[in-house]
Amino acid sequence: MSQVAYSLAIDDKQPKLVETLRRAPGRPINQLLKDTILSAIYDVLAENGYQELTISRVARRSGVSTATVYRRWSTKQEMFFDALRLLRPMMAPDIDTGSLVSDVDALIDARVRFLNTPLGKSYGTLIGEAVHNLEMGELLREVSVVPAHETMKIFLKRAAERGERGFRHHPSSILDMLLGLIHFRAMDIFWPDPIDVDENIRDIQKICHIMMFDTNLITV
Repeated sequence: MSQVAYSLAIDDKQPKLVETLRRAPGRPINQLLKDTILSAIYDVLAENGYQELTISRVARRSGVSTATVYRRWSTKQEMFFDALRLLRPMMAPDIDTGSLVSDVDALIDARVRFLNTPLGKSYGTLIGEAVHNLEMGELLREVSVVPAHETMKIFLKRAAERGERGFRHHPSSILDMLLGLIHFRAMDIFWPDPIDVDENIRDIQKICHIMMFDTNLITV
């Protein structure tokens, strides 16, 4: 897997996804070249969206020939899918706060903030593409939905070991509802004014809290 690493930097008003390329000692040049191209893919997606993502545009952005890109990916979709899979850790980052409530809060926070970045906004438009593209839909599930459910299982297992109380309703149903709400609100074209990110996070966290705290112990 590529060593492209990401961190979320926040300025006064707008969170931004900052991409950093790191080279390990003795790193193969061909992997460095692939990382550079992947970085260009994210830039094009963030600035122009999926519809404007082309191999020639990515080649120009990365400073290589189109033939160089085609040697790695034969089609735009293959190139895009490879890049999208690297975003999986951002959809469900490694979280361990010490409590179930805080873990879930942190997961909500990470997803909302990512979707508010330029790259995240581009990601949100792919849901519409997935309606007409089965492979796209399967990949979005692989990158977005599946890791979130796997992360929730980890949260529940740790919480059960700590003897914490669980959800009032089935955690998978709660997570699906939260993901639906998070992604729907990320498409802020439905509101006359942009939704405040921090307020949105707090609101979704409160909704989740209402469905937690059953008196029974958590079951995985």
